[in-house]
Amino acid sequence: MADNLPEKLKNKAGDILTQVVSDIKPDFLSETDSKHYHDWFNFVAPYLIMAVVIWIMFYCCCCRGDPGGKLMNAPGRPGVRIRRDGFERNTREYFRNNRGHSD
Repeated sequence: MADNLPEKLKNKAGDILTQVVSDIKPDFLSETDSKHYHDWFNFVAPYLIMAVVIWIMFYCCCCRGDPGGKLMNAPGRPGVRIRRDGFERNTREYFRNNRGHSD
C-alpha cells in the first residue's frame, strides 16, 4: 500500500490537472494536443506537489520569524531565558529589578 502511494498521488494529480485543462481548453486544440498536455501534467504533477509541500514546510518552520528577537540565558538565574534585546537596551535596570528576587 505505502509503496504505491507516490504513484497513486501522481496519477490522481495528473487526472485532476487533466480535468482542469479539459474544462478550460479551447475548442481549437486537437486530441493530440490534449494528450500532450495530459502527459506533461503527469510528468510535472509530482514535482509540483513536492515543491508546494517543501515550500509550506519551509515557510512554517523557518520563515515565521520571532518578533521578540533572540533569547539568552538570564545572568544570575540558572535555567531562565530572557529576550536579548530588552536586556541589552537596559542592563542596569534588569539587575536592579532582580536584586533580592530569587526564582
